Amino acid sequence: MEKQSGAKGKGKRLFVRAIAEIIDTRTGQLVGAQYQWNTGERRLEWFGDKVADYRLRPLEVKAGPPISRH
Repeated sequence: MEKQSGAKGKGKRLFVRAIAEIIDTRTGQLVGAQYQWNTGERRLEWFGDKVADYRLRPLEVKAGPPISRH
């Protein structure tokens, strides 16, 4: 996963959840996802090659137990 600038987490990373989809602004295609750790740190993960022009489409995040554990 790619670390986003300015995202500093405190504590141990225990779980992560997807919070947004990365959309290529030129093609409208889904090209990755943004994840947030329990520490607050956010990262981008690309499904293929990284694109220069993109937008984030937030996912509906429900409160509750973590989706994925590490």
